Amino acid sequence: MSNFFENQRREKSREPHPVWRGIGFLMMILIPLLAFGLADIAVNYFRTQGNILPIELSSDVIDIPLYGPVADIKAVLLVGFVIALVLFSIVAIINAVMYGSTKKTNYQTFQSQPKKFKKKKKLYKPRYD
Repeated sequence: MSNFFENQRREKSREPHPVWRGIGFLMMILIPLLAFGLADIAVNYFRTQGNILPIELSSDVIDIPLYGPVADIKAVLLVGFVIALVLFSIVAIINAVMYGSTKKTNYQTFQSQPKKFKKKKKLYKPRYD
């Protein structure tokens, strides 16, 4: 019986800390909002520099509650999607580096280490020709 409870305690200690779940939820909310805001700023900056948007990405000004008016919403959403991909990839790389540096073994929870087998030596029979 004690072996079962020891294994259960060990499995529970391998779970991520509950704070990381909250950070993941905030990332799912904050990264798209941050990407949308940065995209709006980027599209306005490119427009003031004299760059012309394609006709397919041009649209009228839309008033978004709690944010304000946004011109060329299609271009903002497209650029925001690209910025969100970049931000998510940066977070994934940081997470992989942190997780890889703290983990002691390469095996997952239910994987066992492979057994090392000795190669059998062949028995050569002498030939009496």
